[in-house]
Amino acid sequence: MAQRVAASSPDTHSVREENHMAEREPIASAPKDGSRVTVYWTDSDGVMNESLARWDAEDQAWWAYTDSKTQKKVEPASWRPENSDDENSDEAGDEE
Repeated sequence: MAQRVAASSPDTHSVREENHMAEREPIASAPKDGSRVTVYWTDSDGVMNESLARWDAEDQAWWAYTDSKTQKKVEPASWRPENSDDENSDEAGDEE
């Protein structure tokens, strides 16, 4: 359960965003149209990772961004759809 924060707190905005995040879904339901989605995958050390990734139809595989220039082939277990709040946040950031 997310912690409630008083309206005057500077953390109020981030807590609200956490409360409105879309739930994770099985990777089989993720879009395979080449769009970027947030995926969750486990690395060889057993650490769960969250990354932006996209499906490559030619390779029939998910490729995650490990940094701005590097991608890695991964086998995600789940993904999180963007909700309308996520999309509005991105658009607002682009306009500044």
